[in-house]
Amino acid sequence: MDNYFDPRSVTVERGEAVRWTWGGASRHNVVFTKATGGATRKNVKARRSGNASRTFSVTGTYRYVCTLYEGMQGGVKVTP
Repeated sequence: MDNYFDPRSVTVERGEAVRWTWGGASRHNVVFTKATGGATRKNVKARRSGNASRTFSVTGTYRYVCTLYEGMQGGVKVTP
C-alpha cells in the first residue's frame, strides 16, 4: 500500500521548498489543515503520478492530510 507520506514530517529553513512525489497505484492529494498565520494553504489536487512542490516563506508549523485515506497525514516545520 502507498497510503502514507514518507517522510511523515520534515524541517526546512524559511524560503526552502518541499517536494511531494507520487509513485504508487493510488490517487492522493495534499490538503493543508494548519498553516501559520498569514500563510496560504496551497493544496495539491488528487493525482496518481508526478510531483508537486511548495516554497515555505513563513516560519511556523504546517499540517497536511490526504483526504482520500483516513490517517494519512504529515507536517512541515519551517525555521528562520
